Amino acid sequence: MGAVLLLVLLSGSSLAGKGYSILHDRVVVRSRAHWEGWTFPQGTLEIGEEGVRPKFVRKNVNACLDAGRFVHEVDKKQVDLFPGAWYDSKERKWFARGGIMRAGSNPEGAPAIMDGDPGTFWEPNLDDPVGNWWIEVDLGRLVCATKIVLKFAEQGDPFLQFKVFTSTGERAFELSSAMNYVLAGQTKGPNKTKKVFEFELSPTEASDENWVGRAVQYIRIVVTDSDGKRAELVTEQEYRSLPPGWRGAVDYIWKVAGEERVVTKEEYEDLPPEQRGGIRYYRRERPRLAELEVWTLGENVALDILKRGGSASDPNKMAVPAYAFDGLLTTWWKAAAYREVGYGAGWGLLTVDLGSKFWIDTICYVLKRGKYTEKGVLNGYCTRVSDGSRAPDGSLIWERISPKSREIIWDDMWRLADRFEPRKVRYLEFRNLDILEKRPRTYTPLIYAGNVGELQLYGEGYVPEVVLTSPIIELGGPKNLTSIDW
Repeated sequence: MGAVLLLVLLSGSSLAGKGYSILHDRVVVRSRAHWEGWTFPQGTLEIGEEGVRPKFVRKNVNACLDAGRFVHEVDKKQVDLFPGAWYDSKERKWFARGGIMRAGSNPEGAPAIMDGDPGTFWEPNLDDPVGNWWIEVDLGRLVCATKIVLKFAEQGDPFLQFKVFTSTGERAFELSSAMNYVLAGQTKGPNKTKKVFEFELSPTEASDENWVGRAVQYIRIVVTDSDGKRAELVTEQEYRSLPPGWRGAVDYIWKVAGEERVVTKEEYEDLPPEQRGGIRYYRRERPRLAELEVWTLGENVALDILKRGGSASDPNKMAVPAYAFDGLLTTWWKAAAYREVGYGAGWGLLTVDLGSKFWIDTICYVLKRGKYTEKGVLNGYCTRVSDGSRAPDGSLIWERISPKSREIIWDDMWRLADRFEPRKVRYLEFRNLDILEKRPRTYTPLIYAGNVGELQLYGEGYVPEVVLTSPIIELGGPKNLTSIDW
């Protein structure tokens, strides 16, 4: 890992500025405020009071913890599903921020399940019907999730029975605003003791052998049953010692004809002694979900390409390659099958500048199902990467990382992945191929295009190199610089 510092010096009258201080015979850059005044690719540095260092990109990340960092576009037909959505008049689009999307009960307490603190929790309003005990989470971007974990509070009860669903954000039906949710896990019977549930995720679409997990952006948790006021049978003394909110039902039992019936207190007191079956005291159920964890392959470094000063281009001006990196499956890059001659020549060749170098070992391709006669699948492709090294003629030196077998894909698949040894990557080139000419020779390129919803890049390690550029440093007059220390 490393950092390259570029100093821009200018003789002038000012003795201090944003990004530095001048102390006697020295130019000093050492505080957080100083470093934040320099320019560098966004998200590649960690800045503290002690200085700066390249960011460490991680694998196996809980996507709930930073969901609020992501803002995404909302389908205008689904705006009602996002109570916190807002309209940007300049962009003429609706947007929402990741986090709690909706809750059928106690929405104020819902954010506690995403704060990483096991001591906080979401508890549905006990006076609400169980049918309202549900919660929806927006991760802020599409992730490749491998596991969902629910952790219930130590001081409380787990949900007696519940189900967990996931969604990519796609609509259930073309004319519907509802999202298409798919079951991810559920209880297999009433549960009163287990406090941690883990649900391994498998793909919901046809996928290749390298794909792991499930494409997910939204999670819906639905409580399906509760013991309500009869969570646990306790003694009268234990009942009296409970806080008022924990006291449940008190049942007066009438024993008659070999049966037991619950009656009112007044009716019980009127019964003859031999028909009094006793009084039963219960602790009330306090269902409390402390944490929701959505474990993913890692940090997808492709998400912030444009913010880092990178780019994504396709010679086809009608296509929007940036849609393959916006974290949404409701938008997509229409990748025409590459051809070298004829109408659409050169289309379907995606060239990407990540804006900085990263260690990469996995590339995931999430495809969007097409409509009507448009499948949206890839019939083949070739992916190459470069660390920015140049050949003698100045061109980039490319390395192919997709296997030769990827040039022809025989089966329709909507989830693909390439895995390889970690390497430094700054540039990526993706070429959509149709060697077998499954599409008609006379086709209109965009009608039979592959719909690349997301192209995700994963790896682990410190950002290999970061270039920081100072603001103009005004020395207040001609100076001789004799040394630079760090």
